[in-house]
Amino acid sequence: MSGSTQRLDVGSREAVLLVAGREIRVRTRSKAYLVTLLITAVAAVALPIILHLVNLSPGPTKIAVLGSDSSLSSSLQATATELGQKITITAFPDQQAGQAAVRAGHEDVLAATGPNGGVTATVDKTLPDSTRQLLQVVDQQRALGAQFTQLGATPAQAGRALAATAGSQVQVTALTRSDPQQAQHITIAIAAGC
Repeated sequence: MSGSTQRLDVGSREAVLLVAGREIRVRTRSKAYLVTLLITAVAAVALPIILHLVNLSPGPTKIAVLGSDSSLSSSLQATATELGQKITITAFPDQQAGQAAVRAGHEDVLAATGPNGGVTATVDKTLPDSTRQLLQVVDQQRALGAQFTQLGATPAQAGRALAATAGSQVQVTALTRSDPQQAQHITIAIAAGC
């Protein structure tokens, strides 16, 4: 059959695949698509690196304590050394002065002995997990020491005292509310190019 054209029977599925395949090829070859793909790839690589650099700790944790609470200072220093944490401790004459230093950003946390004998922490926004762990261990050690002193405790009694403090948490008072969506805001700002 020379000179005649052949007609191909194409089902609806094959027709859709043929048209969709052509559209995808045309769109992926456009400059706008390639530029968008490149920007997305760079953002996907750069964003975790930027967020990691933003979250790096600049140095030792700065802990304020009340000058009248020297036993807390020594406990914090000894425990931080055992945990491999770097801290600096500054004594303040009263609670208000310590809170002012935290609010101003000169100190990271104000640690004090609370009314029930436990360790309390006052922070500007949030308490980092490593600092929370440090304060929790000091709180438990102090409770155990108090139990020993108070009762002339046996090791079993000391174990029970430690178990009783295992569920206790350091009381944290935030002076400024933190934004729980801060990471999302940073991501959106970076993506928008601001």
